[in-house]
Amino acid sequence: MPPLILVVDDDSAARTGLMALLKSAGYAVTGAASFEKATKALASSTPDLLVADVRLAAFNGLHLLHRSRETHPQMASIVISGYPDPAIEREAQQAGAAAFLLKPLDPRAFLAKVSEVLANRP
Repeated sequence: MPPLILVVDDDSAARTGLMALLKSAGYAVTGAASFEKATKALASSTPDLLVADVRLAAFNGLHLLHRSRETHPQMASIVISGYPDPAIEREAQQAGAAAFLLKPLDPRAFLAKVSEVLANRP
């Protein structure tokens, strides 16, 4: 069974594009448009990888990362952002993110990073 990846981004075009890219690479993929929907998805499944945008309305991807660490300690994570911010990148790394990637994502580099992160997760 292929690894399950949860993609969380409030931008539907970005979320749909990432999900299609990951599916085309053979991954099982689910998506969520908000922190709340992602929390519900995490309550009913155990993804191998969380790909979360930093900006998610009232919450952000880092809040989701912190919360998911409590319930899914073996899940790997990648944080994505449209804005280079060293402080946010440091916070993502301290929260356990395996990578902090900037949009727009290069599809080949993104898939390579996903493969690497999944191969190195606990």
